[in-house]
Amino acid sequence: MRDDDVSTAGMHPMYAAIGPFYDSDGARAQLDGLDELGLEAQRKSGAVLAMQAGDDSWLYPAWQFTGSGTVHPALVPVLEVLRVLDPWAAGVWLINPHPDLDGKSPREALRKSVAPSVIVRLARHDVHTLTS
Repeated sequence: MRDDDVSTAGMHPMYAAIGPFYDSDGARAQLDGLDELGLEAQRKSGAVLAMQAGDDSWLYPAWQFTGSGTVHPALVPVLEVLRVLDPWAAGVWLINPHPDLDGKSPREALRKSVAPSVIVRLARHDVHTLTS
């Protein structure tokens, strides 16, 4: 994981709000030692949320991982919908309160056992609105 004392100069303005982050090595460790090509494939398919930093390295929000070798299963279908957005925009969507979730963020709602299908429906609606 990137250290808290690493300079955030030049980082995306939402860096602190979306993080903490794992770097690629940390993300691979969270995914049971997945190799770099496997991680790249997951990143490109949208199966894992990754944001590119100003130095071209990849950052992976730590909250998406279970600690048991996977991305949280409830998050996977949501990530599939959000993959058409810029990854930073997808991260912002996931962490910000949503009016249709009683002020909870989609990430928080998934943690509170809101059905993933509800979050997928909201994501589809919002993605359509943002990309139309």
